[in-house]
Amino acid sequence: MQFGSVMVDEQSVIEELLAPNEQYFAQLLAELAGRAQFNLRVGFHEPVVLAEVVAADPEIRRLHEHTATFPRTRRTPTGCGWASSSPGPWRTSASSRWRRCSTASCP
Repeated sequence: MQFGSVMVDEQSVIEELLAPNEQYFAQLLAELAGRAQFNLRVGFHEPVVLAEVVAADPEIRRLHEHTATFPRTRRTPTGCGWASSSPGPWRTSASSRWRRCSTASCP
């Protein structure tokens, strides 16, 4: 991964960056000749995408059907997935307030 650089002025860019690396930059530009870059921004309608994911995978569909009957405030039963080990907000430690079950104990 590379990050940008900050130079004092235009002359510094030429002397410290471009001139010492002229052949390198020329080679990169030659490799990029005839190519284009496209930036795409994609949006989606979440209910439609989720319905497609649920329909495409039998295990996800089974889990969706199982959790569909749970109250909206808690989509997983205590002990399966992320579930509060205590109904009260008075606990301050996240580790004591939340617990993760093993896959074997999930339906």
